[in-house]
Amino acid sequence: MYMLFQQSWFQPIPDDVTEPQIVSWENLVLFTVSCYQYIILASVYSKGMPYRERLRTNYLFVLSAVSLTVFVTWLLIYPCKKMAELMELIATTPDEEEKFMFRVHLLIFPTLHLLIAVSIEAFISDQQWLKRCIQCLKRKSKPKNKYKRLLQQRNTFPWLNTIST
Repeated sequence: MYMLFQQSWFQPIPDDVTEPQIVSWENLVLFTVSCYQYIILASVYSKGMPYRERLRTNYLFVLSAVSLTVFVTWLLIYPCKKMAELMELIATTPDEEEKFMFRVHLLIFPTLHLLIAVSIEAFISDQQWLKRCIQCLKRKSKPKNKYKRLLQQRNTFPWLNTIST
């Protein structure tokens, strides 16, 4: 939104408007960027067992993610007039080069989001060093599981071993 507000051609919706104004640049930016975010999150975090198949084997998911990405990109860059009316988006004409370039520059944000999400997922979230750091910070003194507490008591009181056998 900040990038939109910095454009010289941008006119915000006046505060005194009482009826909802759906077709606006604010809605275009929010809709397209949030669509990309949903697609990226679904793709990056669907990575395997026990609930989902890996991306390389889940062809239907990959097909739907790619087709949605192409569709949203088309809606953002240069939708036809009928589709823009149907989706209640602003349609630009080829002579509005500054507005067209704004739409192209808007693709930077989903691209950066994709790179950051993939980097975090690959290099941080599943790493053992992170799990060790979290365990060190928590410093759990005794286990929460009742079975593990009984095992711990069994090891501290050897006479319990003779009773249970």
